[in-house]
This record gives sequence, C-alpha cells and structure tokens, in this order.
Amino acid sequence: MVDRIELQKIINQIVDIEETKSKSKDEPKRDEAVRVELSKLAKERVTLDYEDINKRVERIREALSSGKYEVSPEKIVQGIERYLSSK
Repeated sequence: MVDRIELQKIINQIVDIEETKSKSKDEPKRDEAVRVELSKLAKERVTLDYEDINKRVERIREALSSGKYEVSPEKIVQGIERYLSSK
C-alpha cells in the first residue's frame, strides 16, 4: 500500500522533473546561484497535518483488513491531475 506521504513524494518528484524539462527548454543555462525564500503563507501550506493523515491511513488500513476498501483508479487519476494543475 502506498500511503499519502509516499504518494506526495512521488508526485513532487514528477512535478520537479517536468519543471526541470520545461526550464531547460525555455531558458539558457546559467551558472548563477539563486536564493529563494518562502512566504509565511507558503510555509503554512507546506506543513502537513500528520495527525489527520494518520487517522485517514488508519481508516484505510482497517477497511483493507476487513476487505471493504475499494480502489478507484479514476479518483487516483483525478487527484493527480488536480494536484499537477495546481502547480
């Protein structure tokens, strides 16, 4: 089972790869260092509520162990599309 945190890491890697591809096509290569600072709002959005995630993971584990959990590939694809379109 892939939990939400692992899925988030996978999606972030995909987004990073896609951004790197588009940057390398659009921009000439530079040897300059860039410094980026996140705003307070951005930092808050990055912070995950692990308690909520743990509760959801536990509910899914219980459903899996009882045989009542149904995987919806359509919902997974919709979630990934929604995430990627927000970037």
